Amino acid sequence: MNLSVKEKLTLGALIVLLCALVVLGFFYWRSYVITAQEERCYAEAAGLLNQSRIPEALTIIRTSKSSASAESYEKWISLEIRALEQSRNIHRLLYLYGQSPGSFMNHEEASILVERALLKTQNMELFHELRNLWRSHEQRPELWLALDVDALLSQGEKDKALALLNSRQFEGPADCGRLVRLAILKAGDNLADSWSLLEKAYLADPRNPDVRSFRAQILEYTGKMTQARVEYVAAHLAEPDNPILRDQLAEYYRRQGNYRLALKTWADGLNEHSLDFFWLKTIFWSRITHPFVIDRPSPALADGDLVPLITYLFDLPPDMFWDDYSLGDNPRVSRLLDTRQEIYWLRLIQALKDGSETRAMDLLKASPHKRSSYHPDLERALEIVLVYRRWGVIVNPVEGETPVLHKQGRHQFFQLLNRLTQADSKPSKINPIPDNIEALLKSDEAFAAVFLAGGWIEAALALHKLPLIPDDFPDWVSYGLTQAMRYNRGNKAAIEFSAMQKSNESLNLLTAEIMLAENDLDEAIRRLSALTEYKTDIGLRASWLLSLAYLNNGNPDKSKHIIDDHADLASSIAGKELLGRIALSKDNTAEADRIYGSVANDSLEAKAYLARKAYQKKDWENARALTEELLMHFPDRLQLRQNLDLIAQQQENDNT
Repeated sequence: MNLSVKEKLTLGALIVLLCALVVLGFFYWRSYVITAQEERCYAEAAGLLNQSRIPEALTIIRTSKSSASAESYEKWISLEIRALEQSRNIHRLLYLYGQSPGSFMNHEEASILVERALLKTQNMELFHELRNLWRSHEQRPELWLALDVDALLSQGEKDKALALLNSRQFEGPADCGRLVRLAILKAGDNLADSWSLLEKAYLADPRNPDVRSFRAQILEYTGKMTQARVEYVAAHLAEPDNPILRDQLAEYYRRQGNYRLALKTWADGLNEHSLDFFWLKTIFWSRITHPFVIDRPSPALADGDLVPLITYLFDLPPDMFWDDYSLGDNPRVSRLLDTRQEIYWLRLIQALKDGSETRAMDLLKASPHKRSSYHPDLERALEIVLVYRRWGVIVNPVEGETPVLHKQGRHQFFQLLNRLTQADSKPSKINPIPDNIEALLKSDEAFAAVFLAGGWIEAALALHKLPLIPDDFPDWVSYGLTQAMRYNRGNKAAIEFSAMQKSNESLNLLTAEIMLAENDLDEAIRRLSALTEYKTDIGLRASWLLSLAYLNNGNPDKSKHIIDDHADLASSIAGKELLGRIALSKDNTAEADRIYGSVANDSLEAKAYLARKAYQKKDWENARALTEELLMHFPDRLQLRQNLDLIAQQQENDNT
């Protein structure tokens, strides 16, 4: 077919136009697909955040943000801020704020988190810059007031902080932060007024973690430890992801000498976003109290100030606490030598392990942590022992100081050493050091005994040198080492160690108890039967263990016979609890009801049994009251909290 020139030109133009339309259509289609895919990803990530599935949401956000257009980049930044705000990932929020400060102007809570981090690091220039940006459009003025007060206090401006706190009030729960800060500022001058302010805050918002936390501190200060624990646990459970509240609970357990719970509380908070001091505390307390399997931290911790120290400790051989040679010239660790108490203790234990008592004494004398010591009793005892071993005299480490002789929970070894340092009790020819203590102080086991008395049992085992404890040592040494091995090396190691030691009633009782745990019933019963003849606390516990062993092995009649033969056990709360269990094993619920009812005021086991019975009878008031009493003793038992919710739900159903 022949075409004219004009027709050819027209056809060519049509072809070019068609190609252009095809190309435009392709790009339009591609843009449409990309936009639709991005919108689906955004919706999926937002949905995951609504379900608190933050790691999955962040994976989508970061993948999509890297390929987002300039127009959509801001919405992905905004969603990432929301995710980091939910997860309280302060490090990443600070980084994002440095990259895109303007993106935070629609995220008030994230901005406050950044402000608090800036305040903690004393970056006041950036702090005031962000604070001023929010002054004209605050949605949560109570949070900003609390932040402003904390900033004033950090600068030593107490009077200005008080004036600001008294300048306004808020309605309901919003006033809690203000009331708590007023209570803190008044605590030093008037504890009653401080507690009154906390009560107002508690009534306004019973679940507010700051209120519960400060109530805990006041209760602990006044010696009400059971109530204090309830408040520390309540504060932590109100915000389980808050590392400060978790650390406060762990530190409370540490101060009470409950190192296992302290260590577990820190370790349970470890993750890729954990603050570096969480890692350091977990490693340190694992090394000196109870071994805990800790996975090496992820590279996400690379920017923390303590990370070089954490890495150094992970790289140490298991049998070493510190090694100056391997440390070498590491300035990032060396600059922490005088500021981190963990390093001080690790160096001190290593010096004792090396047999370098002079180096240990130098460390003790030069310690910058005297006023904030993790264990003042242990430090004091070490100084007394080191001086005695070198000079043969008992002296008071702090001249002119009168030690507190009768402190609740203090080990008998520390009590004795303190008594010997008093002027009217100092050793002399007329008043010599007890022979068994002198033998211990002069031996290679002296420092193991000090750490054993202090409850730092892994350090004690590391310093333990004598496989056979001499007969002229105090009985508590072999007993304590057996218990330490039981906890940290296992039952079989403890039994093997105890078998080599001089026999005594306390050690025999402990060994029998460990044998029961190992199901060595015949030997345990033989030992316990011999101990039941003693009219002492040891005889009472042996009788209880023997009765319990028979009951657990399906012989309730023998179990009851043991109780009937020992009047002290039969009249004790523990004995009555056993009788209740024996009645239940025989399906005699009426007898169990009677027995548990008779000790309901004094027995937690009875309260648990009666709470269960009350629930079964739909006696909601008693079920609730008994469960609340149990919760006071076991505030971290989530099952009890769930039981309370279930009781309330069932009672509501009955009333509708």
